Amino acid sequence: MTEESPTPDQPSQDPAPDFLPPDPTMTFSRVDSFLRAESSEAMHEAMESRSIPTAWGATSRDREIFRLDRRIGEGGFGEIWRAEQSSLARVVAVKRLRHDLPPEVGQNTDDLFRQALFLREALTTARLDHPYIVPVYSLGVDEQGFDALGMKLVEGLEWADVLAEDFRALEPDQFLLKHVTILHSVAQAVAFAHSRGILHRDIKPTQVMLGRYGEVYLTDWGLAFVWTDSRAAGDQQNNPSYSAPLMEYSNPAGTPAYMAPEQTSRSVEQLGPHTDVYLLGATLYQLLTGRPPHAANDSHESFEQARRGEVVPPRQRASNRAIPAELEEICLRALAPQPADRYATAEQFLEALDSWRTGSRQRREAAVILHAQEQRLATSTLAYTEYNAVLGELDRARVLAPANARIGDVQQVTLQRYARAALDNDDLVLARSLSGRLTDPDEQHRIADAVALAEHRRHRQETQRRAALVGVAALLLVILAGAFKYSLDQRHAAERLMEQRNAAERARGLAEEARDETAAALLATDEARRQAEQARDETAVALHVAEEAREQVAAALRAVELEQYSSSMTIARTAIDSGDVATARD
Repeated sequence: MTEESPTPDQPSQDPAPDFLPPDPTMTFSRVDSFLRAESSEAMHEAMESRSIPTAWGATSRDREIFRLDRRIGEGGFGEIWRAEQSSLARVVAVKRLRHDLPPEVGQNTDDLFRQALFLREALTTARLDHPYIVPVYSLGVDEQGFDALGMKLVEGLEWADVLAEDFRALEPDQFLLKHVTILHSVAQAVAFAHSRGILHRDIKPTQVMLGRYGEVYLTDWGLAFVWTDSRAAGDQQNNPSYSAPLMEYSNPAGTPAYMAPEQTSRSVEQLGPHTDVYLLGATLYQLLTGRPPHAANDSHESFEQARRGEVVPPRQRASNRAIPAELEEICLRALAPQPADRYATAEQFLEALDSWRTGSRQRREAAVILHAQEQRLATSTLAYTEYNAVLGELDRARVLAPANARIGDVQQVTLQRYARAALDNDDLVLARSLSGRLTDPDEQHRIADAVALAEHRRHRQETQRRAALVGVAALLLVILAGAFKYSLDQRHAAERLMEQRNAAERARGLAEEARDETAAALLATDEARRQAEQARDETAVALHVAEEAREQVAAALRAVELEQYSSSMTIARTAIDSGDVATARD
């Protein structure tokens, strides 16, 4: 990125400070001068005598005494103790200045400056009565008479430690659902502070404590900045006990790995709610990627990244992690280098988080659907007809969570397998339709080529099948023609046989008639013989006549026999022609 001339919306390009901490995730600040004292000597006298301005309350000699138990934490110039509040006999947390630091250690200030910073933090924190900000009980002294700020003792863990463990142990969806909710609580505390005209200036996971029972507390208001716009002025009017800070606010100040570009300038004029919005975005960035946005090997490199507003997009920084597109968009908008391009207020940032969290139920349902379909796809015995059902469920999951890129990936795998299964089942129309929905051009071309090859093979097989059908049809015609001819021949043969049978019947009828006539002739012959015998008996005398008559009779008999023989032969020949052997024998 090339350097440009500063604009009204950009921080001036001041030289990098020479008092940066060695670790880019550590807080630093720079104090310029005193304001509320008439002279540094007067301020020095006031601080040494522990005589606090009456606007702050009673003098140190009249304040409550805290009995320290054990130290439970420390920072650049302060430390936290577990202690007892004598007046109420309860255990509290007490913040006081470290007394083991020589001048010029990390902060470029002496004890007087550190005491002023401490008292300013006490006053600022006391104005913030919110469920997500550690309550301040009182400003007292320890047993040695040093200033001590009594607060609620939070028993729990630092959010940064929980983040580091959960980032490794939880699935991305589970991790984000849990920790975006915590960030939402932090953002609510910031929005409340803004309503009181106060900027935090150092929001990061190490500044958040998580209680045992779900409590969330934004802590360490040491760099808090009184924002003097109309809302801040109105709030001061409603809080007459508040006095302006002892010291001029310093810049640069913050944590290099998280800070906004305007925090790198010496001027504080460009600070505003958009600064804390940037820090909220930086914290969200760490939720998404596991690292702050200006992570570098040393503080100077982080500081320069912050000054230039250089941020690697979360999906690019953590390419192997499933990052919702909507959260990345929220994060990058909050981290815009130009304040005008960010969310104008913490409330707007909260609204964006709420929008994402509102869809969390749908995203969880989509995740369940996605997991179930991945399990189905992992089954090697998935039926061909089940792919369409899997695609239907994935479409439903995509409607519920359109930003879930994993759904699209699994959908593409399903389409590829479905298209291959359609090819194996010779469903080429379906295979071609599915290939058109693939986003991988190489796979799309492979399936399209396979479909074209299968269509060519099918066309060739269809041509061969049609040729075979034509051959079979011709053979059937030949068979049918032969069958028809055979049937016709059989019918003609039957007709001829019927005619032969009819002729035989007629011949038999004629033979029977001839036999009847022969029988009648035989009867007539017998009658004639009887008459002849009778005539022989009666006419014995006419031998000659009788002899002639006998000769005539004999001639008649021969004629009859000849006729009978001829008739019998005729009958026999007829019987032989008709196959009636018995009749022919008779």
